[in-house]
Amino acid sequence: MPDFGTPRCLFLDLPALSAAEADQCGFYFAASGSGSAWRGAVLERSADRGANWEAAGVLPVYSIMGECADILPPPPPHVGHYQWDRESTVTVDLVKGELASTTLEQIDAGHNTFISGREVIQALTVTSLGQGRYRLSDLLRGRRGTEEAMSDHGPAEDWALADGLLFVPVDIDARGADRLYRLTPFGAADSLERTFGSDGLTARPRRPVRPGGWRDNDGHVYLQWFGTSRKSTELPNQGEQPAEYDPPRFRLRILNDDGDEMRSVTVENAGSFVYEAADQRWDF
Repeated sequence: MPDFGTPRCLFLDLPALSAAEADQCGFYFAASGSGSAWRGAVLERSADRGANWEAAGVLPVYSIMGECADILPPPPPHVGHYQWDRESTVTVDLVKGELASTTLEQIDAGHNTFISGREVIQALTVTSLGQGRYRLSDLLRGRRGTEEAMSDHGPAEDWALADGLLFVPVDIDARGADRLYRLTPFGAADSLERTFGSDGLTARPRRPVRPGGWRDNDGHVYLQWFGTSRKSTELPNQGEQPAEYDPPRFRLRILNDDGDEMRSVTVENAGSFVYEAADQRWDF
């Protein structure tokens, strides 16, 4: 009997990991099994609780995936999502497969990109601890628009290597709707079924980054931010190198101390706004 071992799968609702997927609505999928016979698998989808099935994709090889053995801490205060985090580390246990360190040139090309919980990271240094356990260090944090997840990690998080993930398109009208998925390893008689609903984060514009502001002597407040693109290339210490910006249209909300909205403004074709002193007096 072929040994497929214990199957493991991950449904990952993430921002687009590449420019090719930024024009589509969908999610990422990873799967593996601990047995030697687990090589790849077929993924199917049902919209009617299993009465009918359609092809959702094929994993030609097993995913490099597993679980975090410790908690990835928030980065130091001086570290943003374009700077190196030389202090934090995370230890991962793989279902199967191997990891290795890489070079700065390969980091720039997107190598050693991992999903840890909801955060996309890159690791320059990978240290084998034996028996499928590795420590990742020299990290780039909050990649591909996941900077909000840098401080949102917990124990036993799911973890996966981005290279080799299956991208599963989802009809834009089906965002948020639960679907039944069936995973069948190559050559296996048994399948694994899971229910999942994707929010289609790959098709959503990314939030602005590096907000700032100042007040002049007349009381006017100048606000500034930088727009990002789902198709941007991220380089360490250089910020995003846009291949093509999303439409530069932003909604700015002015809130009071209680979180109540005092003013809502749509800003077109700009990454700045002047909150004039007269408007401040009117709002507050």
